[in-house]
Amino acid sequence: MGISICATAHTENDPHWGNSIGRTQLNVSITNKETRHHSLQLNLDKFCKFDINTNMIEITHNGAITRGRDGALPKKELLSYVQKRAPELVKDNKIYLGCLDNSRLLEWRNPNVQSFIRNLLRYAVLRDGFRSEYKKSK
Repeated sequence: MGISICATAHTENDPHWGNSIGRTQLNVSITNKETRHHSLQLNLDKFCKFDINTNMIEITHNGAITRGRDGALPKKELLSYVQKRAPELVKDNKIYLGCLDNSRLLEWRNPNVQSFIRNLLRYAVLRDGFRSEYKKSK
């Protein structure tokens, strides 16, 4: 498994790129016997909620998922799949990945960082399981 963060540029009237708002994306990749792929591409600009009073960042996901050329799969079914296998990851019809303290470095010894990474990797594995089972059922 791998974790990477990638960004795209914000451009305005660029002769080549045109207009782009720019995004920061957290990717979780999985390499196994069959494939090497991104299981999760999380738009951090969209799914991070900053609380100015507590200086905490809550990271969630809406359950959007695709399966290659087959396109989008039902979010509700993914949420139900995750709820059965890891109920602590589902809150208010969203995937809850964790909270990080914005006033500190993201150090491994911090329990919030450990929990976030554990939840992120678990969610990625569950997403792959869902994709696999969904393919078999159709």
